Amino acid sequence: MVFPRNVPIRSSRFLRAPAFALILWVCLWMNLNTGFWNLQNPNGVADWLLFIRAALPFAVLPLACLVLLSGRKFHLPGSSPSRLLMWYGLAAVIGTIFSPSPMASLYWSIAFLATILAAWTFIDARDPVGSTRQLLLVTWVGAFIVAAIIAHQSSNVIFGSSATGYGSIMAATEGLSRSSGVARWAAVPGLVCLVRAYHTRRPILIAMFLGFAAIAFFIVYRMQSRGAVFGSVAALLFALVISSRMRRYALPFAILAITVILLVDSPATVSDQITTYLERGQSEEAFISMTGRTRAYNHGMAAFMDSPLFGYGQWADRLIIHEHVHNSYL
Repeated sequence: MVFPRNVPIRSSRFLRAPAFALILWVCLWMNLNTGFWNLQNPNGVADWLLFIRAALPFAVLPLACLVLLSGRKFHLPGSSPSRLLMWYGLAAVIGTIFSPSPMASLYWSIAFLATILAAWTFIDARDPVGSTRQLLLVTWVGAFIVAAIIAHQSSNVIFGSSATGYGSIMAATEGLSRSSGVARWAAVPGLVCLVRAYHTRRPILIAMFLGFAAIAFFIVYRMQSRGAVFGSVAALLFALVISSRMRRYALPFAILAITVILLVDSPATVSDQITTYLERGQSEEAFISMTGRTRAYNHGMAAFMDSPLFGYGQWADRLIIHEHVHNSYL
């Protein structure tokens, strides 16, 4: 059979990725919201489940290595992002020697390396493109499930009568996520649904995707997380830049939305509302310091200068300066 040029040939197989690759990837998703602290003296069924979930990276890493060593060789450029991340992960393993808590540092190093190697098992397949697309599909499904669970747990805050969900979400999620985390989990499905809506021609699917995206971005708005808001805007702008079809439909819609907003309120009122939303009731000093981030960066730089070559291993920011340094590759 001769296929016309530029027409994608779709495989009839549902599982384009190897089954073991999908199993390893699902195991890493099951490891979510656990940590090395769960690897100790489990009591009862709930503790044992946490113990098993927390130990999964130690099973995934050797299995992924075994699969890759016994399979076909795949070729990635030496400067590819995943290879560079692997070198970073190996350097972090060496840094474990200098960590204040080697067990904690080693745990996160194992989890980091397991993620890279498990992703490589999707590339080492007969159909690497189709296999990698299925990796993305499983990742999207995982993100949707986690986002749905968090949205259900915090529904009273998200859809409640309070002015904002910022700062009051921890109790609703039983300490599992802050407002910024909830917003980010919502933003990913929202962005995926929005892009999918622009790349399907079925009216029912378009309505469904746009409905899910509207709910997701409403959650982002309610959580008042500046990082998630600006990240969502940046992602949407990126999608508009690379997709001519999205520009064709989204740009007129954006102009219409802005026009309606300006007709409802004056520009000065809208500006005040945006400023109030972004400030979140903080003082000028707190706003300028990005809610303490500049302090964390300074402490992180000081710790970096103490050991610039080998570092202190994974999780060093929590263990040394006792706070989370954003972009903690530093």
